[in-house]
Amino acid sequence: MDGTNEKLKKKFVEEKVIDENKKLKYLSFGKFLGKNIEAIYSSSLGLNARRINENKEKDICMRYMMKELDIHLMNMPNTNHTSEVLNIDDFPEEKIVSFDDISDDEKKQYILRYLHFKKDAVIGSLPGKPISMQLADCNAIYIFDETKNVYGLVHSGWQGTLSLIIINTIEKMKKDFDINTKNLKFVLGPAISKDSFEVESDVFLEFKKMLEEQKMDPKKYILKKEDKENKRYIDLKRIIIDILKEKYDVNSENILNIDDDTFSKKNDIGEYIYHSHRRDGKNAGRNFAIIYLKRD
Repeated sequence: MDGTNEKLKKKFVEEKVIDENKKLKYLSFGKFLGKNIEAIYSSSLGLNARRINENKEKDICMRYMMKELDIHLMNMPNTNHTSEVLNIDDFPEEKIVSFDDISDDEKKQYILRYLHFKKDAVIGSLPGKPISMQLADCNAIYIFDETKNVYGLVHSGWQGTLSLIIINTIEKMKKDFDINTKNLKFVLGPAISKDSFEVESDVFLEFKKMLEEQKMDPKKYILKKEDKENKRYIDLKRIIIDILKEKYDVNSENILNIDDDTFSKKNDIGEYIYHSHRRDGKNAGRNFAIIYLKRD
């Protein structure tokens, strides 16, 4: 898997710069998923998806991204560490719109639409409905079936991974769009690594139970360090990837894992690249994950 993944990253992951002075950068990897899809993940602290004060930096940063990608309307679900999945094709626009303050011409061109549903995965098949999520250590899982132009974006932190949101998402895609899982491609965006994700006994015991129920060996995913008796490290990405490979027979060449650790990854001058809740606590910003189906 590692050799294959390194080749895929080298071939398909490209860092792009919006503004070097403001340190606005992002990773683009839609070409791995297919020709009709774009997928990105922010890769600089200058892009912050969290609204941290009344000046609405979140909206400003998002509009930088929207302008860069030529997207004029962005959908942002209310992620809440659930295992729930939303099919955005099911809802007329007037039923899900909550327009932000758009007082000037620039804002009117680039509008954020907040979806009030507490859902942590969104799927769809229609162009013109880009999806964005905000994350700070959780996994962003991008999904695309090029044969049917069906796409998805999943927010899977430890709670979502534990509650098997990736399975719920794939099963809903099968039900709603009659997809064949062998046609799916997946990207796992930057997230906290197993070496940085330390948990207490109550959490690792919940994972142990879930893994055993899924007939997965807990020893592969729950790691112990000798100097920390009551704590464990959990490999969330490996759990997700192995579910894809073992439950859905997804080939390694159809899974791209961008294995940057959001907690610890730094650039060449020693600056952190990603926002991290585990590292920065309540002051943490949020990273952007965006997926959208291109118009013909």
